[in-house]
Amino acid sequence: MSGWSKLKVFVAVSLVAGLIKHQFEKRKKNARLIWCHEDERMSRIVSSSRFLTRLSYVPPFWVFNGWINLGLFMLKQKLWKAIGAVSLKRQELTTRDNGTISIEWMDDPVTRSLPDDAPVLCVLHTITGSGDNSWDFLRDVPKYGWRACVFVRRGHGDNTLKNSTFNIMGDVEDTKLQVSEVQKKYPHAFLGMVGISAGSGVRST
Repeated sequence: MSGWSKLKVFVAVSLVAGLIKHQFEKRKKNARLIWCHEDERMSRIVSSSRFLTRLSYVPPFWVFNGWINLGLFMLKQKLWKAIGAVSLKRQELTTRDNGTISIEWMDDPVTRSLPDDAPVLCVLHTITGSGDNSWDFLRDVPKYGWRACVFVRRGHGDNTLKNSTFNIMGDVEDTKLQVSEVQKKYPHAFLGMVGISAGSGVRST
């Protein structure tokens, strides 16, 4: 190899190593939690959780930007579904105006072993979301002792849109019906609710 070729290889390797180091340090610094410090209840929750007070998320160096991260996330979702890793059990509900909504429950071995009074986490998915699309958010919930489910809206997932009553952001009355069904199914369980992106609007309402 000539001296010029060696120089080009050295420069290329140096640039790649510099990019990896830069992105690694950048991601490490960006791992932080933001919340309203004036909210005493939230402050108590954060301070009592070692997971929230010791954030350490650093993406692999080869996922050096958001687009690659997003692409791999979408690929991973399709792969999980293809190999049957998405374990959800669908419960269909009919609304007063004959619309169809559903609750998709985690149906893995850990969830099935939970007692009836285990706390339940109800997830409100994002725009055009579904139970399958929320799997990445759900999959670690059972190992912390929580039962997890997704409130799937009209026209989303496997829910057929049967009439003209439709809101892509979600319907409060439909959500109330889903909550009522969870309470009926697990009357002694604590209920928690979280909204992903657009789902947070319905949760706040």
